[in-house]
Amino acid sequence: MMNNILNSQFIKKVNDVTSNSWIQGIQKSITLILSFIIIGSLITVISLINNIKANLIPDLGYMSTFTFGMVGLFVAFLIPYNILQQKKNDKKMLASFTSLALYLMLIKPKFDGSGNHVTFELSRFGSAGLFLSIIAGIVVTAIILFTSRYSFFKKDTLMPEFIVNLFDSLIPITFIIFIGWLGLTAKNIDPFKIVTSLFSPLSIIGQSYIGFIVIGFVYSLFYSFGISTWTLSPIILPIMLSGIAENERLAAHGLKAVNITTQEVFYTGFIAAGELDLRLL
Repeated sequence: MMNNILNSQFIKKVNDVTSNSWIQGIQKSITLILSFIIIGSLITVISLINNIKANLIPDLGYMSTFTFGMVGLFVAFLIPYNILQQKKNDKKMLASFTSLALYLMLIKPKFDGSGNHVTFELSRFGSAGLFLSIIAGIVVTAIILFTSRYSFFKKDTLMPEFIVNLFDSLIPITFIIFIGWLGLTAKNIDPFKIVTSLFSPLSIIGQSYIGFIVIGFVYSLFYSFGISTWTLSPIILPIMLSGIAENERLAAHGLKAVNITTQEVFYTGFIAAGELDLRLL
């Protein structure tokens, strides 16, 4: 009976979710940043050699900073592009640039008195800002999709397409940047810290032993029914990446890495190893 329920209801609902263009767009965006995550992680491991003997190899930290340390920035750009590509909307590049602008405003850079110099907190570009970048990308995509239903021009207009797109994009872009301006100029309000604090309980639970077991069970359950676990990537991957970033910071200071739910330990060490064994049978 349980098998019938799972086969007839659970799998159908999960497949409906995985086939959703929004989920597929987010999944693809997450997939595209994996190379940068791996490179950054390898650089961190190689840099640990200096803990054995100081200055044995040059400082490679900048390589990690501009790969793994930029994943939040990358995702803010990729999510609107991939979702709108799934929906065959030709405003995907415009939406991506707008999402990038919104994200940069919401991470609350600081301007000097003249307004000619701006200072960004570098950590906010990386995994710490991943939840915010996902939210920014989704908000921009939703606004662009909604406004795409309307136009200043009729369908049979003789105006060039770039003119039509130009004028039809003015209102949504202005509205989105206005949202960013509110977050940037509001006193005593930091959108980055608000989003981070809202999702911090999720990260704490995910890094606990109970969270480790629950996530592992859900992954195994999905695989048992032939369902890709990338469906869970918008929730699970930010937990893993923040864990990697914290472990990296601790290791760099000679401290013990404490986060267990990471891409390397959790997925590669426990899930993918079993998956490989099954393939060899």
